Amino acid sequence: MRCRIIHTLLIKRKRFSGDFLTGLAYLVIFPSWLSYVFWNRGIGDIGATRGEIYTHLIPLSGGVFSLVFLNTTLETFHLVSALLIVFGIWLCSKTPQQA
Repeated sequence: MRCRIIHTLLIKRKRFSGDFLTGLAYLVIFPSWLSYVFWNRGIGDIGATRGEIYTHLIPLSGGVFSLVFLNTTLETFHLVSALLIVFGIWLCSKTPQQA
């Protein structure tokens, strides 16, 4: 597969459309670079232990973005998984009560 991509890029010299370049720029800037900047800032602010809880928001945000940008239909399992994720984060984030 890699050879086919290199062959297309170097030998065929295929021209890329504006949509392709815009999508590539989006992938470079937002999920690849900006997300790491925000994640590292958040870990620095709240600490690694508390920050690990919020990694469970990644599939939830992926589901929300697929609903918004890809026009997927909202199914029951989306709602159930979202509720389980939010409940799990709430459960881990609440402070333990003194006995």
